[in-house]
Parts: sequence; structure tokens; C-alpha cells
Amino acid sequence: CRIGEIAREHHLTNATMTGLVKRLEALSPPLVQRDQSSDDKRAVDVSLTPAGQQRFWDIQNSLMTQVRALFELVPAQERKESLAKVREYFDLLTNLFPMESNGKTPIDM
Repeated sequence: CRIGEIAREHHLTNATMTGLVKRLEALSPPLVQRDQSSDDKRAVDVSLTPAGQQRFWDIQNSLMTQVRALFELVPAQERKESLAKVREYFDLLTNLFPMESNGKTPIDM
């Protein structure tokens, strides 16, 4: 991804995102790497390193463990009803704001 794209997705300036990328690159081991774009020599592409990918999945797994623990506090029937409502809202939003071929919704544009 380009730094500008990542910055827009997170509502940050390019300068702020560049600083964050530099800090992630400076870690040991680095979590991201920057490469000159093959199609635009002025642009820089940012990608996760293997260590960055591992860190991402470690965080995802930790979050899912925490979410599961929270759901276990809710009685089974309430949990079932709540998840059905979430699915219903998700379907409603998906129909109202379908994804474009570029993965964006009309809200993102």
C-alpha cells in the first residue's frame, strides 16, 4: 500500500503516517518495509515484514480471545439473539452500502 492510502484510511496526514512507518521500520525486528513503487518512482509502497505479519496475527488472536471471554459472560440465549441482530444489521448495511470493485464503500469515497 502507499503511505497516502494508509494515511487516508486512518484519517491522518501523510507526514504523520510517514513518521509512524519510520518508527515501525526502526523496530528490531522491523515490522514494515518501504520499497520504491515499480510504477511510480516518486511513490513508496509499504508492506508488513514477516515479523509484522506475525505481530498482526498475534494481536488478532489476542483480541478474539478477549471477545470470546466477554461473550462467555452473556447467557447463551442472549448471545444467540445478539449475534442474530448483528448479522441482521450487517446484512442491512451491506445492502445499503455495497462494496465497489476496489473494496471501498460509497461512504469511503
